[in-house]
Amino acid sequence: MTLDELLFPLTFLAVLGCGLMAGLFFVFSNSVMKVLARLHPESGIAAMQSINIVIINPLFLTVFLGIPLYKLNSLAGI
Repeated sequence: MTLDELLFPLTFLAVLGCGLMAGLFFVFSNSVMKVLARLHPESGIAAMQSINIVIINPLFLTVFLGIPLYKLNSLAGI
């Protein structure tokens, strides 16, 4: 495959990844943070620590770190 043939699928994946991250941030800020605010501080800290442990996984890190790196690389190629 040539670079021109790869442009559309890679751009599509970048847009999809950006949408996934935007959705994650939207849900987190509009629901999770409101729920944590209702909890007692000790319970909120424990809940947030559990979220931090669960969310750090290979799929999340690939999308969270891979999409910005891809976009920086594609901007450098312009």
